[in-house]
Amino acid sequence: MKKICWISAYLPNPTPFASISYMIIKELLKLNNFEFTLITFNDKPINTDLPIKIYPIIEKDSFYAIVKTLQVLKKENFDIIHIISARFNYKRLFYTIAFLTKFFLRVKSKIIISAHEFYDFSNLRELIIGGLYHLFLLRFSDIILVFNRIFPNMILSKSVYKKKKENIIFLSKNVQSLRYEEISPTKIWETKKVSPFILFFGFLRIDKGLPYLIKAFALVQKDLPNLKLIIAGGISKGTGSKNYYLYTRKLVIKLNLEKKVIFTDYISWEEIMELFKLAQIVVYPYLRIDNSSAIFPALYSKKAIVCSDITGLRQIFTNGKDCLFAKPKNASDIARKIIKILTNDDLRNSIEKGAEKIFLNNSIEKLCDKYKDVFSEY
Repeated sequence: MKKICWISAYLPNPTPFASISYMIIKELLKLNNFEFTLITFNDKPINTDLPIKIYPIIEKDSFYAIVKTLQVLKKENFDIIHIISARFNYKRLFYTIAFLTKFFLRVKSKIIISAHEFYDFSNLRELIIGGLYHLFLLRFSDIILVFNRIFPNMILSKSVYKKKKENIIFLSKNVQSLRYEEISPTKIWETKKVSPFILFFGFLRIDKGLPYLIKAFALVQKDLPNLKLIIAGGISKGTGSKNYYLYTRKLVIKLNLEKKVIFTDYISWEEIMELFKLAQIVVYPYLRIDNSSAIFPALYSKKAIVCSDITGLRQIFTNGKDCLFAKPKNASDIARKIIKILTNDDLRNSIEKGAEKIFLNNSIEKLCDKYKDVFSEY
């Protein structure tokens, strides 16, 4: 029986929106080959139906959280220490666990990292975070599991990649974490009879490129005057988000689109899934993307997609096969692609089939199978 320490920033709750961690651990427990201990950073106690030992690190201070984590790792003497990484907010010292474990604890545990960020080093903040990743996490890991093939180009420096390439295992382009089949769509929008419409889904913040979509939609109205645009998403936390939201609202008024553009603000997942079900197409005019959580509902719903030709999306989609790429920050090109896909049924049907194929090839079941292989071998 292998002893595995699973370190995650997310709650392993058994809900339709369960984390990747919850679903993978649940599948691995079926093998009866592993004994799991979960270390998770939260600001309150957690509950789970999984038969595992839990060490909730309830600390506001990163330093004490790391000390407590190291105490557990030293005490338990695990066979495998697995860190599933994300953007850990203020808990940046999380990145040092691999380094501290190897150099100070001197334990013989194998350290496995699961990573799924897109780092493009486009600004100082990304460069610093990526640098921490290199120095403290990846360099001292035995095996690296990655969710997308952009990883060696954008997260690993060439020197780290050359040293680690034999121990880098690609899981898939990315992975969805929600159980969409367990979500029952509402009939709110069906009742409102707002179809036909195109859908935008995501936080209303500057990196989502929403003003370019609104301007593109104004151009689309000349060819498709009955079409509407539904903007599904709320204001994210962060400086300037509220002002950005107000700017997009004013832009809609300026372009005389008040009767054509609908802002939903925050709505339930049941309502979101209904919108995906009813939409003609889904448009992602994003300027950057750090994960694919907003993309997979469209893939699950078998919707044709128009999206920006940017790092992250380029690694998920193939232009003309499962999406139509548009030039980022280019309202005219976005409009052309929307009109093209809505006026060509054969193209639209083909892209819908391509979207469904991506979803099926990146299922949580396939991801769990890969984890079974890796954990059994090491």
